[in-house]
Amino acid sequence: MRQTIALGLAVFVAADILVTLAYGLLWSNLYDWNIVDWDSETRFWIELLFHGLIAAVIGAFFCTWFARRIKKTFIQ
Repeated sequence: MRQTIALGLAVFVAADILVTLAYGLLWSNLYDWNIVDWDSETRFWIELLFHGLIAAVIGAFFCTWFARRIKKTFIQ
């Protein structure tokens, strides 16, 4: 049980870090190329929405995987 929790948490954290790094690289390029040119308040809300959506998608996949894994472990 502890190994399953540790593995699931490691996968979730690794995916979140990779997505955050990719987002950071993408956002700076879009801003430098003047594709995105919003004031700081709008930029904050767009970033907040984007990070929330990413976390929700990753969380949904993680929770589904984790629930299936636990179900297989306890119902054998």
